[in-house]
Amino acid sequence: MERGAQARSAPGAMRELVGVWLRILLAGGVVAIILAVSGGFGTGVLTMAPRMAYWLGLTALGTTLGITAARLIVPRDWFDRRFWAAWG
Repeated sequence: MERGAQARSAPGAMRELVGVWLRILLAGGVVAIILAVSGGFGTGVLTMAPRMAYWLGLTALGTTLGITAARLIVPRDWFDRRFWAAWG
Protein backbone atom coordinates (compact mmCIF):
# COMPACT_ATOMS: atom_id res chain seq x y z
CA MET A 1 0.00 0.00 0.00
CA GLU A 2 2.78 2.46 0.77
CA ARG A 3 4.14 2.15 -2.72
CA GLY A 4 0.79 3.18 -4.19
CA ALA A 5 0.55 6.14 -1.82
CA GLN A 6 3.99 7.32 -2.92
CA ALA A 7 3.07 6.95 -6.57
CA ARG A 8 -0.05 9.05 -6.05
CA SER A 9 1.81 11.80 -4.20
CA ALA A 10 4.55 12.14 -6.84
CA PRO A 11 2.31 13.89 -9.43
CA GLY A 12 1.12 16.29 -6.73
CA ALA A 13 4.70 17.15 -5.78
CA MET A 14 5.61 17.63 -9.44
CA ARG A 15 2.59 19.86 -9.98
CA GLU A 16 3.61 21.96 -6.96
CA LEU A 17 7.17 22.29 -8.26
CA VAL A 18 5.92 23.37 -11.70
CA GLY A 19 3.61 25.88 -10.02
CA VAL A 20 6.51 27.36 -8.06
CA TRP A 21 8.64 27.65 -11.20
CA LEU A 22 5.81 29.28 -13.12
CA ARG A 23 5.14 31.84 -10.38
CA ILE A 24 8.81 32.77 -10.19
CA LEU A 25 9.16 32.99 -13.97
CA LEU A 26 6.00 35.11 -14.11
CA ALA A 27 7.48 37.52 -11.57
CA GLY A 28 10.64 37.68 -13.68
CA GLY A 29 8.50 38.39 -16.73
CA VAL A 30 6.83 41.29 -14.97
CA VAL A 31 10.24 42.72 -14.07
CA ALA A 32 11.35 42.26 -17.70
CA ILE A 33 8.32 44.14 -19.00
CA ILE A 34 8.94 47.01 -16.57
CA LEU A 35 12.60 47.21 -17.60
CA ALA A 36 11.75 47.00 -21.31
CA VAL A 37 9.09 49.70 -21.17
CA SER A 38 11.26 52.01 -19.08
CA GLY A 39 14.39 51.36 -21.18
CA GLY A 40 16.32 50.48 -18.05
CA PHE A 41 20.12 50.36 -17.92
CA GLY A 42 20.66 52.14 -21.22
CA THR A 43 18.48 49.87 -23.36
CA GLY A 44 16.26 52.80 -24.33
CA VAL A 45 18.30 53.21 -27.53
CA LEU A 46 16.79 49.96 -28.86
CA THR A 47 13.33 49.71 -30.35
CA MET A 48 10.68 47.97 -28.25
CA ALA A 49 10.81 44.48 -29.82
CA PRO A 50 14.57 43.87 -29.33
CA ARG A 51 14.43 45.51 -25.92
CA MET A 52 11.57 43.20 -24.84
CA ALA A 53 13.38 40.13 -26.21
CA TYR A 54 16.57 41.15 -24.41
CA TRP A 55 14.94 41.65 -21.04
CA LEU A 56 12.68 38.59 -21.26
CA GLY A 57 15.64 36.40 -22.19
CA LEU A 58 17.88 37.88 -19.53
CA THR A 59 15.34 37.56 -16.72
CA ALA A 60 14.34 34.04 -17.79
CA LEU A 61 18.00 32.97 -17.76
CA GLY A 62 18.72 34.68 -14.44
CA THR A 63 15.59 33.28 -12.84
CA THR A 64 16.33 29.76 -14.03
CA LEU A 65 19.93 29.92 -12.81
CA GLY A 66 18.77 31.31 -9.46
CA ILE A 67 16.17 28.61 -8.92
CA THR A 68 18.62 25.89 -9.92
CA ALA A 69 21.35 27.23 -7.63
CA ALA A 70 18.90 27.51 -4.74
CA ARG A 71 17.75 23.91 -5.23
CA LEU A 72 21.31 22.55 -5.47
CA ILE A 73 23.06 24.63 -2.80
CA VAL A 74 20.49 25.46 -0.13
CA PRO A 75 18.84 22.58 1.77
CA ARG A 76 15.07 22.36 1.22
CA ASP A 77 14.24 22.54 4.93
CA TRP A 78 16.09 25.86 5.17
CA PHE A 79 13.36 27.43 3.02
CA ASP A 80 10.66 25.63 4.99
CA ARG A 81 11.89 27.23 8.22
CA ARG A 82 12.40 30.69 6.67
CA PHE A 83 9.27 31.51 4.73
CA TRP A 84 10.36 35.12 4.18
CA ALA A 85 13.57 33.90 2.46
CA ALA A 86 11.64 31.64 0.11
CA TRP A 87 9.54 34.62 -0.96
CA GLY A 88 12.64 36.72 -1.47
